[in-house]
Amino acid sequence: MSATKTVVTIDTSTIVSANIALSANGMTPTDAGVYQIAYSIVLDDDGSSGATRMRVDAYCELDATIIDQSYSGVYTRESS
Repeated sequence: MSATKTVVTIDTSTIVSANIALSANGMTPTDAGVYQIAYSIVLDDDGSSGATRMRVDAYCELDATIIDQSYSGVYTRESS
């Protein structure tokens, strides 16, 4: 892991909608409107010993600009 931004591919949907086109680069609404976007990111602990710590920040962007109120952050620590 690094402290640099990593793009997460959103190319699978559990709720099919004709109003959203999915691609490796993101999602494109096909009709004007207000949309709720929900996503989850799973981080797998490698199981190494010690107290591994990490901070994960996630957000959505529109044209390389962070969307207001899409930011989420969490701090996690593996038990030692």
